[in-house]
Amino acid sequence: MLLRSVISFATPLVVLACAAAQDGPPRREERGDRPERRGPERPEGLLKREAGAYEGLTLVSSLSTRETHLIDLDGRSVHSWKSDVPLGNVAYLMADGTLLRAGRQGDNKIFRGGGEGGRIQKLDVDGQVIWDFVWSNDEHLHHHDIKALPNGNVLFLSWEKKTKAEAIAAGRDPRFLKGEWFWPDVVYEVKPVLPSGGEIVWEWHAWDHLIQDRDQEAQNFGVVEEHPERIDINADWTRFEVKEDPKADTETAERLRGLGYVGGPPAGDRGAGAAAPAASGAGAPGGPGAVGGPGRPGMGAMGGGGADWMHSNAVDYHAGFDQILISVKHLNEIWVIDHSTTTAEARGSQGGRYGKGGDLLYRWGNPVAYRGGTPEQRQLFEQHNAHWIPAGRPGAGHILVFNNGSPREGRAWSSADEIALPVDAEGRYAPRREDGLLGPEQALWSYTAPKKQDFFSSFISGVQRLENGNTLICEGETRRVFEVTQEGATVWEWVMPIALIGADAPPGGRGPRGGLFRAERLAPDHPGLAALRAAGHPLSIK
Repeated sequence: MLLRSVISFATPLVVLACAAAQDGPPRREERGDRPERRGPERPEGLLKREAGAYEGLTLVSSLSTRETHLIDLDGRSVHSWKSDVPLGNVAYLMADGTLLRAGRQGDNKIFRGGGEGGRIQKLDVDGQVIWDFVWSNDEHLHHHDIKALPNGNVLFLSWEKKTKAEAIAAGRDPRFLKGEWFWPDVVYEVKPVLPSGGEIVWEWHAWDHLIQDRDQEAQNFGVVEEHPERIDINADWTRFEVKEDPKADTETAERLRGLGYVGGPPAGDRGAGAAAPAASGAGAPGGPGAVGGPGRPGMGAMGGGGADWMHSNAVDYHAGFDQILISVKHLNEIWVIDHSTTTAEARGSQGGRYGKGGDLLYRWGNPVAYRGGTPEQRQLFEQHNAHWIPAGRPGAGHILVFNNGSPREGRAWSSADEIALPVDAEGRYAPRREDGLLGPEQALWSYTAPKKQDFFSSFISGVQRLENGNTLICEGETRRVFEVTQEGATVWEWVMPIALIGADAPPGGRGPRGGLFRAERLAPDHPGLAALRAAGHPLSIK
């Protein structure tokens, strides 16, 4: 079955990764220099609809907008919701017709970087806010993603604040710290308290599972390569091997602002309860951690010298295994952790269904991060939207991921990859192989464009396996959403019009205006669509 192999024009990632290791200086097209980004003249709206496209409605929200839309296969908005705060990256339609969305709370005095959020909301079938939860202060900030659980609770990603001194005491190489803060990631589970607020009922902190081999006096000292279940606090060292390019960083910062991915909403337009903008110091314009401030030029918190060490950008949940999947962009890895633990067990290395407490159950994508391999064996490149393929769809139980690519590391193209981790029916993973690697060696199925650089988004973006076996891909930087078959043929293509973003569209810059963090195709029989219709909202699926 073709779904179980790499399609003809999608070179296995292990080969791509080796391209940077060729003898002599590579030609421009070989080293993967950044292609010219498509500008405002790019066609918008429906570009292609062919037989074989999966029926349904596509849920989309621009990063810079307060509106979420349902788009039919003709590219028309057939329903929308509007909130009083800009999108904090993601929105999901629930089975009862409510919309669960993340919001951008506003400028935070400490945390300032790509993916900031700070707020989680639920809107009813008529668009009224029925739950409003704020997670933003000087100690922590929600960012990037949320995930609804079967019990009605919500998982979310968060940064937590550590000082530079704390990071160094934990073994962080001081050369990698150019600001005052260090932001390890946390996964929280919140039980909603209506109409506002919530109770944290479970939490997992990356900080509790560190290892390092710099400081023998520190409690977390150990042999990194012998403990892949632990997180090397200096595992991102390869980011600092890339030569800094201030001009490129400035261009990147401009593109991020144009996408609506960084920078808070205008003053006085942050919604009810939003924090005031920082006036000075970390997180303020020009302060440590601000885009364009000290640290890596132009990149701030997203750069090599920033506080955002992990930059996790996706969280997912496997109900059968009671496991959580985290996409860790700056380490170029995906991690699996145990959710069956208590919070106390999650701090240690014992307990839970799998007996490992909060240590990593599995990791994949970059063997350098656990000293198990070489940079040439790396599979993931600043990936987004890693998640388990749901039951009932081809590839169910495998992991699907948008593999963004990294021009500075010789991969200026993206791919949509399906990964089959070595796991049994009980959720237990195979041990390391004799060569030190954690398998598999490459993606099971992969899509790239026939001319690879025609499909590229270095930031944001997402991917979804559909019930008919096709794959929906969101090329976030260009606002392009397209559907491909198992063989790689495009059967549907749409670019979100600027007019649909409206007054929230950010000013033009070097790249496209506005960005799509993700897109999701909802099946015609999705219970949430039925709930909307029952509430008097006609939804046409043509």
